[in-house]
Amino acid sequence: MVFGGVRLGVDFSGAWYLLLHEDDLLSLNEEVMLYILPMLENLDPFQLRSLEAVLSQNLGKQVEPFPISSLLHQAFCGLVSDYWVSQVVVWVKSGAMVDERLAGDFAANLNNKALSQRVRHELKKLLKTT
Repeated sequence: MVFGGVRLGVDFSGAWYLLLHEDDLLSLNEEVMLYILPMLENLDPFQLRSLEAVLSQNLGKQVEPFPISSLLHQAFCGLVSDYWVSQVVVWVKSGAMVDERLAGDFAANLNNKALSQRVRHELKKLLKTT
């Protein structure tokens, strides 16, 4: 899969990786999640789980679960953007689980004036349901 010129895939062991350039292969971790934030625009949690199943079937072994929580957390790192946080809200409403770290991100940004009032209210509602 390609997101913003970055290829996302799995290796033969079932581990996720990013290919930034023709020869720059990176294992998927917190530091490289920023590169695939555009994935939030193109997939939802159920499509991602379906992709994991297809890749597992094609490889003949179980693919590691995609670290959705790490991807969603990345939207709150650095310069918090109303756009990316609203994409997180869409993913959570579409079925992505809210873990303790993500709930902490929500709580830490309830009064962040860089986010629109609408997005802050969505975060507050999501916190109440978790």
